Amino acid sequence: MSTVTFLSSEQALFEMSPSSDLYIRTKKSNAERLAFVLEIEKEFGFNDHFAYRDNHFGLEIGSEAEQQYEKSLTKGDWYGYRKFRKASKEYKKLLSLYQKHCHTFVNPFDMMDAFGMNNGTVTQWIGDRWFITVRDGLQVCASAKPTHYETYLRAVRDYKESVGEIHVEKCVCGGTFKPTDRVWNVEPPLFEYMCEDCKTISNRTIDGEEVRPR
Repeated sequence: MSTVTFLSSEQALFEMSPSSDLYIRTKKSNAERLAFVLEIEKEFGFNDHFAYRDNHFGLEIGSEAEQQYEKSLTKGDWYGYRKFRKASKEYKKLLSLYQKHCHTFVNPFDMMDAFGMNNGTVTQWIGDRWFITVRDGLQVCASAKPTHYETYLRAVRDYKESVGEIHVEKCVCGGTFKPTDRVWNVEPPLFEYMCEDCKTISNRTIDGEEVRPR
């Protein structure tokens, strides 16, 4: 079961319109970046200790992957990584894979145009929904609409349910608990469920664990 890192409830929250140009391009970019990483994993056997930027590719210092490809890496420290030497066969293969996908990658400056210079703090995709927290909501483009934090919490819950990551046991009467629209922005967030048969109310965490009143 995946762990959820919730966005902050203390900053302005927006959701990007699915019909906007940036949404469409970013969704495609995300798919291409994933395809790029999966191809690297298939070719070299690593992905979680790998970083890239433009035509630079590196492995995290201290990782097993760094030790495995020691002879193909430069000596310098690149933000905690060591870059592949451009003369190495690994670099040439990585560059070839990168050039295969990079034409669809969204430029970071496009994000700044949409959310304001150094204004966006965190972006998060929940299924096909794209949420963004910002410092100043007045700088955000018209394609992103302000939304309530409770709406975001429900989106997280609904997505986890859709992929089978929430297990809620049956009510003592044998009925099935179903989520209502009520959520509580507490730590951790709580979600209301109601038994379809006896209408018993049960408050639960994002993983479906019941939280009883003290």
